[in-house]
Amino acid sequence: MADYSFSELVDKLTSEWHEFVDTDDGKVLTTSDGLLERIREAVFGGASGGGGTQGKAKLPLDAGALDIIEVIDRQAAEALAQVDARPTPFGHTEQYVRMWSALVEADTPVVVTSRETVGDHIDMGSQPRVFSAQVETTAFELVAGWVNRIESYFTPATISEPIPAACPVPECGERYALRQVDGVTMRSDALSNSIERETRKLLGANCGACGKHWEVEELPRLAVLCGFTPDPEAVAMFLNGTPKETVAPRS
Repeated sequence: MADYSFSELVDKLTSEWHEFVDTDDGKVLTTSDGLLERIREAVFGGASGGGGTQGKAKLPLDAGALDIIEVIDRQAAEALAQVDARPTPFGHTEQYVRMWSALVEADTPVVVTSRETVGDHIDMGSQPRVFSAQVETTAFELVAGWVNRIESYFTPATISEPIPAACPVPECGERYALRQVDGVTMRSDALSNSIERETRKLLGANCGACGKHWEVEELPRLAVLCGFTPDPEAVAMFLNGTPKETVAPRS
């Protein structure tokens, strides 16, 4: 992010963005929505890898995009409260970022809350502990982290797909994971597959409610616990590393 100034990163997050990109025909001027608008759009309509509006919201919600906008919204509100004593106004994340950035410099210290997870994610009966940690950084580093997190979402090594079942971890049992997005409570499937984007190879499964992770070898057992009957042919394909579009066996 060293190629961008603090104000440029803020613009990239909150405003329509223009920049030149290299193509086979030389440099071409492109226009994209602000990154916060793009990641919000991905929550409701799925990641398209490009800018522009997608129209009406679509279901299911994308848990990965939802996590990102939730974290940035919370951290931006926290950062604003540290430099403005007035009550934080209700609004979209862009409003918090713009108001806060106008009151600070790139090297202004800022403390935000980050969710940390510890514990065993492999043992089926375990439940990881989730706690809030206070992270001290600078305004520039915080904004650069937000930009990097959103841009990484649109070019990830892995993607997620929902599994239509409740989490089988006894201490969890959640069918959906609830989160706050721009002051509105949204829900998405708690369980999801982790899939390699390029090859469609299955990598495992995760629960967004409790943080539990299942390795690919554990998925036949996960299927049984979720009430599915594993497809022997599909299981063999999974374990051999053959690309497969969905982890959840047919019921």
